[in-house]
Amino acid sequence: MNEKKIYKQLRKWFPELKQKPLPKKKHRAKAEYLLTWLNTRENEQTFEYLIALNMHQYLENGLAEHPFFQHMTTEIEMVQAQIQSRADPILKHYEQFEHAIGRFYRVQDQILEIILDEIYGFLKSQNFALLLLWGKEHYWLAVPNQSKKIKEFCELFNQQFDETDLKVEKYQPSEMSWSI
Repeated sequence: MNEKKIYKQLRKWFPELKQKPLPKKKHRAKAEYLLTWLNTRENEQTFEYLIALNMHQYLENGLAEHPFFQHMTTEIEMVQAQIQSRADPILKHYEQFEHAIGRFYRVQDQILEIILDEIYGFLKSQNFALLLLWGKEHYWLAVPNQSKKIKEFCELFNQQFDETDLKVEKYQPSEMSWSI
């Protein structure tokens, strides 16, 4: 029953989704149908609200293609430049000393944290919040910063998709962050 509230809230956050028919009733409770529905092509225009995270291609983080921010080219270029200026030295250092650091150090976790911190800072300045969807694949979602609605959405989502190993959470930078 939570799926109805989940779809309803997503349509409030993303009015373009009102034009898109919901998945068939028997499929609405399945995570893969929700994920597909969130990234839709309508009238020659693509709406990708759910952005895949790829730590290996950290500048391909979907920010420039996001429907809300496509017009903010200068700001997005600044965010991308900040991500690159923070990530490149870490990657170069790791490559240089990988033999000494060893395979137990997860440089990709540090890069992911940089990406999320920078996207979070940008979204916060635009009065948006950053939601993370964790599962087999990792995604981020920018939603209007409405704490009560976000909390309710996350609770409903996590209850609904508990058995699919797909979780959602509101991102908050860690005080113990590598990237701060």
